[in-house]
Amino acid sequence: METILFPTDFSACAANALVFADELAQRSQARLILFHNSHFPEMPTESPYGGLLTGTPAVNLTHTEDTKAKLKKAKQALQRKHPQSGVLYESMVKEGSPEETIPQVARDEQADLIVMGTEGAHGLERLLVGSRAAEVLEKSSCPVLIIPPKARYRPLKKIVVATNLEEYTLAGMELVVQLARLFEAELCFFHFMKKELVSAGEAAREGFQHIQQVLPYEKVSYYTHNGEELDEAIEEFVQGHRADLLVMVNHRRDFWQRLVNKSQTKQMAYHTRIPLLALHIA
Repeated sequence: METILFPTDFSACAANALVFADELAQRSQARLILFHNSHFPEMPTESPYGGLLTGTPAVNLTHTEDTKAKLKKAKQALQRKHPQSGVLYESMVKEGSPEETIPQVARDEQADLIVMGTEGAHGLERLLVGSRAAEVLEKSSCPVLIIPPKARYRPLKKIVVATNLEEYTLAGMELVVQLARLFEAELCFFHFMKKELVSAGEAAREGFQHIQQVLPYEKVSYYTHNGEELDEAIEEFVQGHRADLLVMVNHRRDFWQRLVNKSQTKQMAYHTRIPLLALHIA
């Protein structure tokens, strides 16, 4: 992990999420980019009689300068906190809609991870309650670590990976294995099976055997659960095993697929009580 992107709106939730982003940067010696998205509404301009109104962004230069000053102050505070650290702290401000700008900045900066809080105001208002969060998850090409407002940082001891065993690829797990190594954490693979699928047990055993053969990590355990509701099963497992991080896969889908099928990862993001790492596969 070489670059972490941290979008902030300077709220209490963002400040809490920054603790997670900074700790990960310190352990991995990754570059940490403090980013603020300035989202100004478009103001209508004049148009010929009978023509359509066009809009231009209502840029607030004072707000932009204040934002840059806040980012500089936050960056300096991190540098004072870690005077001997080799972590490179950077700051950036861009204009545009968060659901477009955040993924684009992540691509431009070749970020390995986006770390973001779940609530806030201004550019990230109600980040994981409204449609913006869904779009950020959908359009990001790198993993997204979502920090709930009441989550408090602690070193990772147990990472739960919720999997259907069909979506597992080693490429998608590289970051998870890296995090596990950084903290010497246990990886717990959790597979949910519908009660009516009698043959699912044997398929699960085969899937877990495949993971054992290709996963370059030894501190791993495997669990299955028969039930009806996936989200309830995951929550119960996470709480029962005192997990510090939940990992789920966010599938890339076209418009019609998004319209018909809800992403389970996004649904979990709405109410997760522990940090949620969303991976992306095609």
